[in-house]
Amino acid sequence: MSEKSVIGIDLGTTNSLVAIFEADGKAKVIPNTDGENLTPSVVNYRDEDQAVVGTPALHQMAFAPEYTVRHFKRAMGRCDESGNPASVFAHPDSGQIYTAERPSADVMRYLVQSVEAALGVTVGQAVITVPAYFQDPARKATLKAGEMGGIEVLSIINEPTAAAIAYGYEHAESGVFTVYDLGGGTFDVTILEMQDKNFRVLSTDGDRDLGGNDIDMKIQERAVAAFEAEHGIKITPESDLPAWLEIAYKCEMAKKILGKKNEASFIISAQGKRTVFNISRQEFDTLIAPFIARTRTIMEQALSTAGVKPEQLKDTLLVGGSTRIIAVRDMLTQLCGKPPRTDTKPDEAVALGAAIYAARMGADARLTFVDTAGKKVLPPRVNMIDVNSHGLGCLAFVDEDELNCMIIPPNTELPTTKEDAFSLRKPDQTEARIVIAQGNDDARPDECTIIGEVILSGLPCGLQKGRISVCYSLSREGTLSIHAKDTVSGISTSDIKPGLTSIVTPIAAG
Repeated sequence: MSEKSVIGIDLGTTNSLVAIFEADGKAKVIPNTDGENLTPSVVNYRDEDQAVVGTPALHQMAFAPEYTVRHFKRAMGRCDESGNPASVFAHPDSGQIYTAERPSADVMRYLVQSVEAALGVTVGQAVITVPAYFQDPARKATLKAGEMGGIEVLSIINEPTAAAIAYGYEHAESGVFTVYDLGGGTFDVTILEMQDKNFRVLSTDGDRDLGGNDIDMKIQERAVAAFEAEHGIKITPESDLPAWLEIAYKCEMAKKILGKKNEASFIISAQGKRTVFNISRQEFDTLIAPFIARTRTIMEQALSTAGVKPEQLKDTLLVGGSTRIIAVRDMLTQLCGKPPRTDTKPDEAVALGAAIYAARMGADARLTFVDTAGKKVLPPRVNMIDVNSHGLGCLAFVDEDELNCMIIPPNTELPTTKEDAFSLRKPDQTEARIVIAQGNDDARPDECTIIGEVILSGLPCGLQKGRISVCYSLSREGTLSIHAKDTVSGISTSDIKPGLTSIVTPIAAG
């Protein structure tokens, strides 16, 4: 058996963290090589062979922004119009195209190196967190990024679930809780039941394109408009990238100040001109009201799905730096009838929970691990049942209408396997296309998110009803595998192609 350390990694849009579970039964965040608990999720590639990660990369944005990439998490698992993985960075010198997996891998590699350098241990495996609302391609891209970073990934776990584990493991409380997770780039809300360190997710919902960065951008729009109104100069990334990035940083700081004070101000400098920009908390609250309202709607949907009324919640747990915004806490107090818990660590809870879960996963794999003092770690007694955040089906024709036929409904307990039967549409059809769709039952194609497709080829002709068997399996981590089979010929495949790459005739329902 190996004797290494197992870690939990919170790979965040704005900041990333790493934590370890100790022999004393507690998880703790490990500072990076710069002594910081929070590592900015920023990578500089001025030297392609030596990526610079974290605060040093953030500082280099001032004079080498063209070599620096950030906020790449939102592109994880996404494809361009051609079906290829979306690019997040093109190197100015070599022209090399990077997808989100590359900087994600470099950030995680840096976190592992920080642990090993600081503690003198060898990292064996890791659990990596993902937003609950991440789709299958984003989950698989996260696993790939971990592997690219030289990490043996034990598992991935949803961020709200990890935060709940951190809280429940420390406090050992029972009841129904909400985890409200407003991070830098994503929003998740999870309703779950805690009972003696057993965690059962009842429902989850979210928006992977809503986060603190969007709030920062609203402030930045106001600040840039104020500068233009005074000087007639419009600052854009194209016209003055250093000034644009400096304003972005100051807007993020202003957001944090407004979580404590009634006003924030800073100086905007560009092209020899200066403007003093002021924003009050009242103006800020009005500016971000649509974002807060959106999170409330999503939370109400999650509560409804779980069959839980707001007044039945024991507490609301806060995760993510933007939950410090007073308007967020006021909204939650109004909705739930009592204020959210403020004794949690919104920036660290996800990493701490991942470390606890990693120790548990290591024990399940019959591995032995040591902590920072070289002591053997006894596995924590934690049991967790999670659910999928998105319904999954396939597009099929019902009469003359192409609709999504649900195979795995949202909020199904994981792992799960479900199967359905379909038919060919034409008498001379020798190929069949199974289009994997995320969306509601009977939704039209333009109302769905297309995950990919599976093609069955070389089929004998025939319109036998229900001859095409489609089986979907979701792992405990929420990653999807498919097995499609023609029961007439026995021809089958499990090869998922991303996006829509063919013009093969689709299947029919039933």
